[in-house]
Amino acid sequence: MSILKHLGPLFVSILLTLSSPFFASAEGLAARCESIFTDTRSFENLTKYEQLFTKGRGIETYKVVLGKDFSQSLQRLLSSPDGHWFDSGAGHAFAVRQTLEMPEAKNLTTTIVAYETSAQSTNKMKVISGRFLENIADAEIPKSQIITDVFGPLAYSGRPDIVMQKYLNNLKPDGEIYIFLGARHELYGEFNKVVTADGKVLNLAEWLQTLPGIKAELIKTPKVDDGTHYEMWTIKITKTHPDAQVPLVEMVHLKEGAPPVMMFRETAPVKLKTPNELQTQARQQLREVTKNITATEFLDAFRGGEFRHPLIASIKSLKTEDQWINSSEVGPQVFSGLQKKDFNYEDTKVFTGLAQKFIRWRSKGINTEKMHYTLMNDTHTMANLKDIKLITDYHGDFMSSFMPDVILKRYVDALSNKGEIYLYLGKEYGGFGSDSIVMTKDGTKLTLRQWVRNIPGLNTSFFRGGYHWTGGEWTFLKIKIKDRERIRIPRLKMIGTTTSPEGLPLPIFEEVI
Repeated sequence: MSILKHLGPLFVSILLTLSSPFFASAEGLAARCESIFTDTRSFENLTKYEQLFTKGRGIETYKVVLGKDFSQSLQRLLSSPDGHWFDSGAGHAFAVRQTLEMPEAKNLTTTIVAYETSAQSTNKMKVISGRFLENIADAEIPKSQIITDVFGPLAYSGRPDIVMQKYLNNLKPDGEIYIFLGARHELYGEFNKVVTADGKVLNLAEWLQTLPGIKAELIKTPKVDDGTHYEMWTIKITKTHPDAQVPLVEMVHLKEGAPPVMMFRETAPVKLKTPNELQTQARQQLREVTKNITATEFLDAFRGGEFRHPLIASIKSLKTEDQWINSSEVGPQVFSGLQKKDFNYEDTKVFTGLAQKFIRWRSKGINTEKMHYTLMNDTHTMANLKDIKLITDYHGDFMSSFMPDVILKRYVDALSNKGEIYLYLGKEYGGFGSDSIVMTKDGTKLTLRQWVRNIPGLNTSFFRGGYHWTGGEWTFLKIKIKDRERIRIPRLKMIGTTTSPEGLPLPIFEEVI
């Protein structure tokens, strides 16, 4: 049976439907939330997507998305003489009401939280409405053996730390929390990120598993609908310490949606590795990767297609008085290969047919005798340089310094008005340019290469080389000065790192100026 028959519009559901008068103005919203919230974007997102919310999820839907462990826990709860179930983001509480109608539920009591609901309190069901969970005191919710959240507060709240702390505070010692983290394009457990105090970037599911004082089991259930394979994620949480404390976080990014894509960071004192420590690590790894690189492979890293090779064209256009600076760990061997014209384009994984002959012919035209070539392992020495015609960075300071704003400014300041910069950015997927992130001052989340392309006053061209069937595509940027007076390179601060498939640190920055 198709899972969609059970879920219907579940994947755009939420804990509440919000009344429009409440959100008639930003001032009214802020006034209601100021006791806890200083960032109202998550609530504004709720308003925008309220027409998509589902409030009628039944118990069978809960069993499907929360899995067999939930069904077993519910059976144990029904046989308990004093069982209590807290459903957070319950909508019209259909799942709870259907369960209470079962003959074996005679001893079950429940609490539901929904901002707007048709459910009414009874002697077996306490209804808390008109307020967000984050503003409900713990004392108002009885201790519970089961707590459930199906696209409830955790999916939409700008303070997941408060939501999780309330769940833990209201859980009985032998209790269990079941949270549905989504599926397909609503898999917020994977898409939402948290930067930890030590600078690691985790998805929300990973972060939940690191919380102290709990045991968290992530359950991934394979599904197939109309030939499409995907996973549903549910996390089951128990407490291992009675006073489990969730680290405080703040929201640093929100992309609107149902549910939204958000990024948070822990507010405890950050214990990041310094740029120098990361630089040492990165350069050791890059040196190992590139130690045997040839001049052919260096040139090929800046190829834009079978016949398109902008770097060769730029090198061949250099005049005797023009200077080429190469920021790279492999500068000496590259220049030696250029001098010897030691070019080999026989590898069919890189070129085929006429392209081999054409690129070999173009490479042979490089004349190193008239070339003013300088290798730089450290671009600090560029401070007094001006009017440089060509700057290349291949696994150089831009990728290994973890200060791309500083390095780019050095390059731009030293570049002549008609000069060119080539920045190698690594693989198309999982590379430095594609997976390093910048959070801009206006809250936009950009890849590092997008961020560079948005800098005013620069003319940037983005290139891809290679083929996915030979191990992946690589990328690079060609940069020229369009209007020097308009160039403004924002300052960046590193707030965390992820890791590339090769084990290299991939930074996440935020603009500070």
